[in-house]
Amino acid sequence: MIYFYAGGMILVSVIAVTLLLRDRYYMKRSDLRREQALQRERTRIARDIHDDLGNGLVAVATLSDLAHADVEKGTIHQRLDEIYEVAQELARNVDEIVWAVNPENDTWKSFISYFEQYTTHFLSHANLRSQFVCPPPDLDLVVPSKIRHHLVLAVREAVGNVLKHAQAESLKVELRYVAGRLEAEITDDGKGFDTDKPRHIGHDGLNNMDRRMDELGGECRITSAPGAGTTVFFSVPLKG
Repeated sequence: MIYFYAGGMILVSVIAVTLLLRDRYYMKRSDLRREQALQRERTRIARDIHDDLGNGLVAVATLSDLAHADVEKGTIHQRLDEIYEVAQELARNVDEIVWAVNPENDTWKSFISYFEQYTTHFLSHANLRSQFVCPPPDLDLVVPSKIRHHLVLAVREAVGNVLKHAQAESLKVELRYVAGRLEAEITDDGKGFDTDKPRHIGHDGLNNMDRRMDELGGECRITSAPGAGTTVFFSVPLKG
């Protein structure tokens, strides 16, 4: 009987130690995943600062250098206008990065509000009719920083291509939440193009949009035909 109890105690001890080691293993794995996610986010922010702000500052420096020659030519005002426009774009990029990394903005209401303001401002000087459609702002959804950042910039890329190339008269930007996925659709009535030979959307633009969707585990689809306008569709998984 003594051996039975002793064996039982040993078995219980072994089980307890095994469970403890298992819990520690899962905790360490969870901590490692959080650290890896944080490292990826830091890398993304660093890349955005380098690409958006770094390139913008180089442009300001270049334009400022050219302005010295413009003083003699009497065209300094035009150069100053260009510097002002680049500086404004830099300010918007800083605002977007700060907004994206702030966890207080992970709410659906905050995302919708910023998305609408951002898109409206982007279209404010465009000579076309625009429409923004979105779900109600009171949905109980969390939109993480990474999704907010990449989706906003992907839509900006698509809208920018319309303004530059499509020769459109109207543009519609629509957000939807369908079956656990966040969708954005940008539709214009412009000249369209042969999707086998992309012309009015540059290759860099296509690559950027595809890359952003790939990072989110989402998809980017483009539907167009000559004379029939273009629709750009983004879809990313979003837990409700």
